[in-house]
Amino acid sequence: MMGRYNNFTHVAYKYDSQTKLYSCYLEEEPHAVRESGEQIKTSNVIVIYAKQLLIPGDKAGRINID
Repeated sequence: MMGRYNNFTHVAYKYDSQTKLYSCYLEEEPHAVRESGEQIKTSNVIVIYAKQLLIPGDKAGRINID
């Protein structure tokens, strides 16, 4: 399962049938917990779609999510 948070962040979850867990990847590299260095894993992945629009006049490029 692959998703795009925005145009420059790519996240993927790969299912391991032996552990029955999804491993998280960020920019095609294992996404790890900073403190422990362990790859982030989860038993469930929830995908939510929401309308996103650039905030008019915002020079930082922030978005409004409905």
